[in-house]
Amino acid sequence: MKIQKGSTFYIDADQFDLSQIRVGLGWDMRKKAQLGLLRKIKGEKKPKDFDLDLLAFLLDEKGKLRNLGHTKEMKRGFKVPLFGSDIIHFNNLKLPDETVIHSGDNPNGEGPGDDEQLIIHLDKLAPRYHQILFFVIIFEAQERKQHFGMVENAFIRALDANQEEILQFDLSNDDSYTDKCSMLFARIFRHGDGWDFEAIGQGYKTDSFVDLMRQYVDFES
Repeated sequence: MKIQKGSTFYIDADQFDLSQIRVGLGWDMRKKAQLGLLRKIKGEKKPKDFDLDLLAFLLDEKGKLRNLGHTKEMKRGFKVPLFGSDIIHFNNLKLPDETVIHSGDNPNGEGPGDDEQLIIHLDKLAPRYHQILFFVIIFEAQERKQHFGMVENAFIRALDANQEEILQFDLSNDDSYTDKCSMLFARIFRHGDGWDFEAIGQGYKTDSFVDLMRQYVDFES
């Protein structure tokens, strides 16, 4: 079922198997003919692929990120911040208990269907998590001069454990997304003994998830 921006949908456990849900993200670049014409008009070089990254922020009952993890040193001295945290992203692919798992980074959105996915075991999710925010960020968007107004066929959808589509929220071809480099697509939040899905579509100019996380960190705790 397709839902509209601003709407909320109750995920009925009697109708869907919520032991495992997949939240999938998909997108396409603009058609090559359109890109070529714009490059010719602006005198620009061939643009880089659009790399959209799916992130999940797992918040507590106060709407805050409780665990910011630690910095992990990888091979060749590369350091990964927020490792083991309540932020699931391409450098922190899962919670320690594996109740939320990221499918990994897809750098160009090629191919049909979902380009990136999150697998969530709602029935096993720790009680301290009250909502999950789904952010999408265009990697190096400001450097590459890219924004959501240049992305086609962007969507987020949820499927149950039987691969039955619960809902889909399409987010493309909206003039208000011009110059927006990141997006709060949607959220899932606890509602009694169940869960609700809210389609949000809130754009931000930043392309840094560190900037996005600041509003969810309680620096006094």
